[in-house]
Amino acid sequence: MAIVHPTVIADDCTLDLSPLASCRACVDICPQGAWVLSDDSLGLDADLCDGCGLCIPACPRGAVALDRPFTVLPDERLKTAFIACREALLPGNVRATCIHAFGMRDILAWHRSGVRRVAITTGNCRLCICEPKGDGRQSHSFEHAVDAVNDVLASREEAQIQLDVLATADWSARHKLANGGDTAPHAGRRRFLSLFRTAPAAESVEKARDMPLCPGALAFTTPQIDVAVCTGCDVCFNLCPEGTLSVVRNDAGESYRIQPILCTACGLCLDVCEAKAIRLTEHGPAMVADLPLRSDRCRVCRRMFHRPMVADVPATPTGGPCPICSKVNHFKTLHQVLE
Repeated sequence: MAIVHPTVIADDCTLDLSPLASCRACVDICPQGAWVLSDDSLGLDADLCDGCGLCIPACPRGAVALDRPFTVLPDERLKTAFIACREALLPGNVRATCIHAFGMRDILAWHRSGVRRVAITTGNCRLCICEPKGDGRQSHSFEHAVDAVNDVLASREEAQIQLDVLATADWSARHKLANGGDTAPHAGRRRFLSLFRTAPAAESVEKARDMPLCPGALAFTTPQIDVAVCTGCDVCFNLCPEGTLSVVRNDAGESYRIQPILCTACGLCLDVCEAKAIRLTEHGPAMVADLPLRSDRCRVCRRMFHRPMVADVPATPTGGPCPICSKVNHFKTLHQVLE
């Protein structure tokens, strides 16, 4: 069977958003070392790539695309996604290259379509060349993705996904029964879904903006800002590709708004924050947070600027330097001119 290689949707790639972006998700996860990242470009060595697809769920913004077949069938009255890896040695077109090529984005897309069970069968993953490598390999496994999704679903009082890991013979028998007795998928009796790319970045990693938020609800990733360290430069808010971070202006004044359910964990905010005032927390609060801003006038350039309010610090102007002037030694420049 010919190897199908992944492609990159350049407009969605984090590296295309800013020269400061440091994302290496696809490069670091690839067991073959097929992704090549230089200062100028991201490329794929087709001779090394075996089409395993591990880079698909690893990409935070869904910028890597690859055909990954699976079937969705009614199984014991539960809508079930059936996935079998190539090492399971099953006939037909229901085999994906690797089970771990599916991730949270896919699981949530299935959940939104009514799927409540996923049935998988694999070969020996520990002997497979496609197994996620490195210290964090468990966090990139399909089983971990299901657990992460279920944690979020449970926090929002939503029905969870049941994962059935089956021997190949059992998987084949259940798939055949759910498919009306046919070993191969029957076009008149089933929905065959083939993802040619992951969910668009604009729909977020979890495709869950419409999910209800109750007290205690969790997000997959929650940006958190240290208001005592933040300089109010607005760089992260201006560059956030998902709108997770934004500046809100109303009658009460200005505030930084954080909407965790939109976050894809692309890490661009971490890359551009010189003050290191922001961090990303897994399974943090999902509720929208507003951080009030206080206005001030720079005593050097005389321009207005803002920064987050800090507890026990008066909101009155202090006359300090703005984020730009705090980096520039204006007196040194003046001294050079006088000389």
